[in-house]
Amino acid sequence: MLFSSFLLSLALSSIATAKPCPILGPVFEAPTGLADSPVLKEAFEVLQAVLDNATETGQTPAGPWFGYKNNSIALTVFDTSDSEFFSYQYSSSVLQKASQGVTKITEDAIFRIGSLSKLVSAYAWLIEAGPTYWDQPITKYIPELKKAAKKCSAADGPIDCTDWDEITLGALASHQAGIPRDYSTPAELLDPFSSVGGGEGAVALGLPPLPESALPPCGLGPTDACSIEQWLAGIIAADPIYAPFSTPVYSNGGYIILAAAFERITGKSTSDMVDGLFERLNMTQSSYSNPEGLDNAVIPLGVNSGYQAILGIESPVGGYFSTQSDIAKLGRSILKSSELSPAVTRQWMKPSIFTESTTAAVGMPWEIFRVPGLLNDHDFDLYTKTGDVLDYSSHLILSKEYNVGFGMLVAGNDTTTTRSLLAEVITPILFPALEKIARAQAHEKYAGTYKSTGDVDFEVELTTDAGKPGLRVVKFASNGTETFPGLDPETTVLHLYPTNLIHATSESEYKIAYRAVSDKKGNDPSLGLFSTGCENWFLVGATRYGGIDLDQIVFTVEDGKATTMAPRAWRRNLQKAD
Repeated sequence: MLFSSFLLSLALSSIATAKPCPILGPVFEAPTGLADSPVLKEAFEVLQAVLDNATETGQTPAGPWFGYKNNSIALTVFDTSDSEFFSYQYSSSVLQKASQGVTKITEDAIFRIGSLSKLVSAYAWLIEAGPTYWDQPITKYIPELKKAAKKCSAADGPIDCTDWDEITLGALASHQAGIPRDYSTPAELLDPFSSVGGGEGAVALGLPPLPESALPPCGLGPTDACSIEQWLAGIIAADPIYAPFSTPVYSNGGYIILAAAFERITGKSTSDMVDGLFERLNMTQSSYSNPEGLDNAVIPLGVNSGYQAILGIESPVGGYFSTQSDIAKLGRSILKSSELSPAVTRQWMKPSIFTESTTAAVGMPWEIFRVPGLLNDHDFDLYTKTGDVLDYSSHLILSKEYNVGFGMLVAGNDTTTTRSLLAEVITPILFPALEKIARAQAHEKYAGTYKSTGDVDFEVELTTDAGKPGLRVVKFASNGTETFPGLDPETTVLHLYPTNLIHATSESEYKIAYRAVSDKKGNDPSLGLFSTGCENWFLVGATRYGGIDLDQIVFTVEDGKATTMAPRAWRRNLQKAD
């Protein structure tokens, strides 16, 4: 039977799905013109009020903010346009009395960004070297590690010997190498429960006193950075934590090794690569190394804040400096693929491995969170990177689905708690508003009736539904058949979802491909372990007719409005009638 396999795919979809089951990714085209959106303006008014109340009372919808009296913040929300459309700064009473640096936070105030530096480093390396090196073994580029693998074989002593030959650059970038988190700095320098030099603090915790020979020869203070030779010798002598590719274990050390590798691959220093990236993106207040002078410096707690600490070879790990306005430029460039090809950007913004949490994964070095339930009938992913160093924290959060991101910089005490709390506050205000805008724009662009112009009676009607993803097919009638083949309108509903296949045919016109996905109406009984309830990704393109997928739909959009719709398997081009 001609449509038998398509009927089967619809049946499987209907059995498995109790609610809309879109393909992972955008359910509408990314919203545009956000700076002029009344919906977003209203959301930002709510956010402004929430933040103002938080800075005055320490209370937020996500819980109490205990650090509001001594934490200073700079926050930005941006899209792919050239301007930020939400900006917020707060100067704590402590900062207002600072004897060094600024006493008032502005968008150009300079913070340390901690491990957000890892994302900048990975971005710069991708730009300079491309993605082809991630699968290469690190021993190909670091001869010291090749020698170590021969001297201490993991095959003979897996507990004591790191399997360097099996560790790739990608494993290091995604925290899958199984190597120690740190050698000395920053862990021994920053951990309040350790005592530098193995002194009384460590002994009081029950640890034995250490002879001087057991202490790292470097990295035990802000002016005592290790050389790469010292650092490699120390990490080679350390025991592995896991075998490579076993599980994600956060490692600062991986990025020190990566910096050495990419410097040998490209013939450039990481500082040149990173500062070159800052220059191209016009990130004029950002730097690889410590800025000269303290004119724009945020120094929340005096000299003990660590603003002037020199991290040396650990700079690619967590030593960079930046501002609110520059963080927006960084995020915008990633969303726009201004420095990488769109394909490389998509490849980079993917999970490498999952964590124990069902909503968290790890990339290179993305910290990826799936947000369930916030947008009713579909989840979405946020690609983030956090940073914490000394008295500073940072957070960059990007959404490719909406082409929007937000970033924050925090200085003071317990900044890690503050940046996490603020992210929890912003997300449920921002993204429902973006979804509402995207749905309204999709309705304005595509909703209506499409009809054939020839002698064949062919009519399709589309709409959108509040709180639901995608374009809903109200009517699909061809040759007297009052439905999509195999689709029972009494029990199932058809949605159209955009792909990333777009062809600009002129300055004012483009074509975009959508895919049709069917979902069952009503509720299904509880599902088992191996039936997730959302398996439509199995079924896309499942049936072809004359070499064309039945679920492929191509729209022509001119001056922001759809003019034609082409269900390609039917070899028809339908004109929009209203």
